[in-house]
Amino acid sequence: MSDGDEPTVEATEMSFEIIEAVSELGGAGVSELARHLDRSKSGVYKHVRTLSRNGYLVTRGTTYHIGLPLWTLGSGARERFPVEAGKAAVDSLAASIDNVVSLVLYETGAAVSAYQQRPPGTQRSELAVGDPYPLHATAAGKAVFAYLPEAERRSRLFEAEYASLTDATITDPEELADELAAVRERRTAFERGEYTPNVRGVAAPILDAGTPVGAIAVSGSEDELASQRLEEEIPGIVVSASRSVENALQADPLD
Repeated sequence: MSDGDEPTVEATEMSFEIIEAVSELGGAGVSELARHLDRSKSGVYKHVRTLSRNGYLVTRGTTYHIGLPLWTLGSGARERFPVEAGKAAVDSLAASIDNVVSLVLYETGAAVSAYQQRPPGTQRSELAVGDPYPLHATAAGKAVFAYLPEAERRSRLFEAEYASLTDATITDPEELADELAAVRERRTAFERGEYTPNVRGVAAPILDAGTPVGAIAVSGSEDELASQRLEEEIPGIVVSASRSVENALQADPLD
């Protein structure tokens, strides 16, 4: 049976849709959630009340927010990843460059920002902590994508449909395959306006026995990461940061 043929429980899926929407919106009421998810208000209300009774959502007036029990459950995921080593690498790299530096972690198709350092005075970056990184359109995503096991990589390349987020987004499977091959050759991935038109990035994978568990990424505007800095000055220190996390993994391997 393929993943697409596996039976699902619609009510469970809807509950998780609501949790994800509340997180994405930074808190929301029933009407806003119903519009956002294109669901009936009555259906959404039943789910948010059930989630609230179990502490997974909390209310402030008529607005629902993520509850602390989800944070507690999430700590179990943190233990499976090199979070502390990754944070140390990000802090060290951020101290030496004037750009946003991120630790991105990967599991079962999802690459998510787990930690980020921004230069003083900068605004929230386009992709902040907790946000997913599209595998085909971000430097961190491509750094992970390139090192997936071959069967999984080819499946994602030729069976998925990728959204064109900007005019520069690579959506053609063959072109994307060539891009990922280049990532493997140099151990760095570049982003040139593929997710956000004026944003560039460099990322290097974090590998555990050859399998990607995440990436270290540097991002900035076109002015901040002009071609020479993007392609010559930044890649080496990003790779060094990612390797420092890998060295920590070898000393204290993940289960």
